Amino acid sequence: MRHHRLKCLVYASIVGGSFAALSRESSAKEFHWLGDVDGGNALNPDNWLEQPDPDSGVLPGPVDQLVLRWGDRGPTPLEYGGNSATYEHLLFNHADIGGGSVINGSGTLTFTRTGGLTNVDVKSIETQGGHRTSTINANVESLGLVEARNGHDLVFNGTFKGTTIHAYRDDDQVTTSDVIFNGPVTLTGYNEAKFMTGTGTVTFNNEVFLDHTAGNSGFGIRNGMTMVLGANFSALRLNPDGSGGLGLDTIDIYSTPGAISGVRLERDGGVGYDTDLFARYGGPGSGHDPNSKFDLNGHSDTVELLGTHPGANFIIDFGDQSGANSLLWHTSHHMAGTYQVVNFEVGVDTLQLGPNNDFWWTAADTTDSGGGSPDIEVKKSHITINGVPYGAYNPSRMTPYWTLVDTNLSHNVELFNYVQNNADFDGNHIVDGADFLIWQRNVGIGTTPQQGDANRDGVVNQADLSIWRETYGQAAATAAASAVPEPATLGLAGLAAAAIFRRRRS
Repeated sequence: MRHHRLKCLVYASIVGGSFAALSRESSAKEFHWLGDVDGGNALNPDNWLEQPDPDSGVLPGPVDQLVLRWGDRGPTPLEYGGNSATYEHLLFNHADIGGGSVINGSGTLTFTRTGGLTNVDVKSIETQGGHRTSTINANVESLGLVEARNGHDLVFNGTFKGTTIHAYRDDDQVTTSDVIFNGPVTLTGYNEAKFMTGTGTVTFNNEVFLDHTAGNSGFGIRNGMTMVLGANFSALRLNPDGSGGLGLDTIDIYSTPGAISGVRLERDGGVGYDTDLFARYGGPGSGHDPNSKFDLNGHSDTVELLGTHPGANFIIDFGDQSGANSLLWHTSHHMAGTYQVVNFEVGVDTLQLGPNNDFWWTAADTTDSGGGSPDIEVKKSHITINGVPYGAYNPSRMTPYWTLVDTNLSHNVELFNYVQNNADFDGNHIVDGADFLIWQRNVGIGTTPQQGDANRDGVVNQADLSIWRETYGQAAATAAASAVPEPATLGLAGLAAAAIFRRRRS
């Protein structure tokens, strides 16, 4: 009798368009999806199994939890049509032999479980249970965080409104759990909720709107998270004082030991001038890793700010594809850490510094020795190119140094005494096992190329081993060092402006 009465109420509420207001006799129950009847109609009570009774013929409501769990059969998609619904929590937890779940609809699904600003780790939507992908095609509003675990990816194809996202590697420490947004995203997280956390990836392939009218602006990633800016990414923000603009404001990047956080591009101009990237580091004992990463991934971009905390190291990776790409770095407010440029093709790629705010290169300088380049370049000794540290401008020095070609026009960086990495330590014109043995005998004590110093920085260390590993089996590279200072411009003159938004081609 109870089941019959509830069914009547359910169907009457659907017809009347007031499903979310359905009066129920029980609360805070768990409902498992069956999807056996009516084409997987999510508003048919016979497609749900109420726990822990178990009981069927009851429809989950606003205070209930949904579990999409499969064992020995493939999942049936949930079909909402144009209807909207409200629940407390959604769990994708699969052990099936097929793929993940699919939720279809053009309405909005709202998930209300949240701990508020004092407990931002409360989950509204989460994935568990193995390597697969679940997809939500309906619009989603998540009052608590979204979390992906166990290599179970989650794709949102409709609009999404939420606070923060967590994504983690599986226990194998290889497979990432990825959250992908193909539709527009609105994030209202602030304070602790402004941080996306985890060792997986979060990809934005559409517009992102940061609505921070109720709290401080800003954005953050930490604990090994990689934020991917996809093909159609764009960003807007609104601050508490009514101001706003383009971009994601300042992205605070924190890493943990062995898990580097960072931003990766999948398009030219992904970050853009109105977004700042700041490598944060709390120092020894803070539990932070000093390394953060900006991966151009074979693309070109313009960025307003690349900043570091004292002791932090910002890795700027141009990508391992062959061909020209570029970075236009407008300004910096902080030079306290180091900047490590890797995968840079000298004479092909372009790096430009400071065209918008020259003062941060020249403020303390009153001369223009070195072809118009400021003496204040001692600050730029914090930068390395492909593992080689480049010191301040000094035409008499025999080791690598660098300067700006012209601080008023091109702002291209120019290298002097450029040295190409070379792991052929025994000089037999092949990088092989004998070279590894030389490195092994001299690691930590050697100082010369013949002792295993592949990047010519005067120290035999792990960086030299990495170069040996990357070039193993190849013919030895020819060093480009010269006793007479010769420049190697980072970017040919014809590439200086045109290459800014030209993607590197393989």
